[in-house]
Amino acid sequence: MMAENEYSIFSQKVRTLGAAIYDTLSDSDFRMIQWYILNNCEEIEKYLNMHMEEVQKQGNVDLQQRHQAEFPSWLKRHVIKLNLEGSLESNNHLYVLGLGPDTLITRYTGIIVNGIRFHSIERGTSRRTQNNGVLVKGVHNSEEIDFYGQLIDIIELDYCNGNKVFIFKCDWWNVGDKKNGLRTNGDLISVNVSRKWYTGDPFVLATQAEQVFYIDDVKNGDNWKIVQKTNHRHIFNVPEVEGNESDLASNDDPYQQFEPVSNDVHQINIESNESLNQETEVEEIDSSFLSLKSRSMSNERTIHTDLFDGDDEDDYDDDTILNYLDGDGENEDIDEEKDDDDDDDDEL
Repeated sequence: MMAENEYSIFSQKVRTLGAAIYDTLSDSDFRMIQWYILNNCEEIEKYLNMHMEEVQKQGNVDLQQRHQAEFPSWLKRHVIKLNLEGSLESNNHLYVLGLGPDTLITRYTGIIVNGIRFHSIERGTSRRTQNNGVLVKGVHNSEEIDFYGQLIDIIELDYCNGNKVFIFKCDWWNVGDKKNGLRTNGDLISVNVSRKWYTGDPFVLATQAEQVFYIDDVKNGDNWKIVQKTNHRHIFNVPEVEGNESDLASNDDPYQQFEPVSNDVHQINIESNESLNQETEVEEIDSSFLSLKSRSMSNERTIHTDLFDGDDEDDYDDDTILNYLDGDGENEDIDEEKDDDDDDDDEL
């Protein structure tokens, strides 16, 4: 259960990977990130509404722009006033959030968020596997859509009292263009990675990102990638070699809980006081019975093997993409048996 003063923005379960790089942001990026954090913190919604009402009293010209530009400094003055009046303690998360983050930030090339491993493009250049594909659910022109992109940078912002917020900086593909930016074929989604979008709004919370992979789309050309969504059924947080020892020992490391094991205890009651090592007569067994028993055990092994051949849901081969790439038409029938994750996109 969340503590009284605990804000979800400060309760991200993450572990960073790689060396920490200390840096500063440009003024525009710093203001953009600070606004994004405040605007995505549900616990301070009433203060956002309070400030919007004050801005509206000053006129309706550039209302949203003024609200975005002035709210961080307005909230800072407000929480300092409450603290001086004694109605707000310095360890309260409202006070911490209102004071804002340190201007000195920390960059990383890898991170584990809720058990999912992400790598920046820089980190992925020297690796066989690419973990930089991201999906974020959002709104464009009052319509809920999925934003697809690549992870460019991982930024850690430090607040007072040891509170931290982790931000992803991403390149977004222009999926708003239904013809030249995004194409669908059945349940397959293909994006044009040469057309960027929302270049002035590249930041999201690390916890808002889902992981996707991009596969070459040989039908549409070099600039097109097929989106392969993931379903992390079994997540293991295996530490990387370059991880800090202090991080590896942290109790806050993300993990996936296994299914509970039965606690039933089977007891063996020994009513006799006779020794368990007592000698017994050896009984002769007819050779024909041994031959029959051997065949029976062989049949049992065959039955158990068949139970695990091809019936495991995790071992099922999804041929959707193969059918798509091998077909000649753009509206081919897709195999009805495919991964449930591609059928059930979550809505905002």
